[in-house]
Amino acid sequence: MCTGSLITAGFTAGVVAFDPTGGMNITMDGRFPTLPLSLRPEARDSFGFYAVQYIRAYDGAAGVPLRQSEITPNSAAACANVFFDNSAGVRNVDRDVPLDAVTDPRDLPVDDPMRVALAKVSPYAFALRLADPRRPDGALLSLLRRLERRTPGARNAVAFIDPFGNLLFAYPDLPSRGSIATAFFNTTQAYARTRYRLFNDPSTHVQARNTLTGPNAGTFVWLRAPEPHAMTTVKDLGAYGSTIGRAAPGNFQYYLRPRSGTIEQLRRQISLMPPFYTEVAAIDPRQVAGY
Repeated sequence: MCTGSLITAGFTAGVVAFDPTGGMNITMDGRFPTLPLSLRPEARDSFGFYAVQYIRAYDGAAGVPLRQSEITPNSAAACANVFFDNSAGVRNVDRDVPLDAVTDPRDLPVDDPMRVALAKVSPYAFALRLADPRRPDGALLSLLRRLERRTPGARNAVAFIDPFGNLLFAYPDLPSRGSIATAFFNTTQAYARTRYRLFNDPSTHVQARNTLTGPNAGTFVWLRAPEPHAMTTVKDLGAYGSTIGRAAPGNFQYYLRPRSGTIEQLRRQISLMPPFYTEVAAIDPRQVAGY
C-alpha cells in the first residue's frame, strides 16, 4: 500500500528497516520482485536504502535526501524494532463482538443516532440489500456503473456489503481528490474512519459495536477487477490485505474484467506479493457468479 501510494503520488523515500513479510523489497537487493516487472524501474528511481555502518552501503535512487549519510547499527536495529513491535502490537482495542452475536444494523430505528450518523457520511447506506451478502446482484452492478459513469475520470467503483447483505458504502475513483483516491481506497477508508468514529462516540458506541463488523466479515465488490500492471493496483492490493488482515474467502469480488490486462495477469501479480498478502491475507479475487 505504501509503495504504490508513494510512487503514484511522485514521492521519493528513504528506507532503513526492511519488512520480510509485507515489504516491497523482501530480497533486500533493490530488485523489487513483488512489483510488476514494468514498474520495477520506477521503484528503483523512487526508493533508497540507507547505508548502515559496517553492514551495507547506500543502495537506491539518486534523489533520496541524506543518501550520503550512514546510520549506526544501533539506530538501524531500533528502527526495525519499532517497526516490528508496532506491527505485532496492533490490536483491536474495540474488542469486536463475535460475529454470531452481531445484529443487523437495519433493525435499528431509522432515527437511531448510529443510523443517522452513518447516513450523513454514506448516502448509499442501506440503499440496497442483498439476499446473500456473498452473491452480489444486478441492482448493485447498476449502482456501481452509475457511480463510475457520472464521475469524471473514474475508471472503477467499489461497494462494501455487510454480513447481512446491506450496502453500507460505495465510491468511484475520485481523481479530483488525488491520484491515489481509487474506488477501493475511498470505500475502505470511509468505512474504517466511520466505524472508528462511531465506536468512540458515547452516543453511538453500543449500537456500532453490536452492528458494524470488521471489514473481513463483509464483501468488497469491484465493478471492474483491478488492472494488473497499474501502480494504483499495487497500492489497492496492499490496502486490501491490510484492511482484512486474514484470509476471508469471497470477500473480494468483481463483476467485470479489468480495463487493461487479464485476470490471469492480476493473479500472477498477487502471487508475487510478500507472504503477508499471499499467505495471511490470501488475496483471492473472484468474479461475481453469473457475470
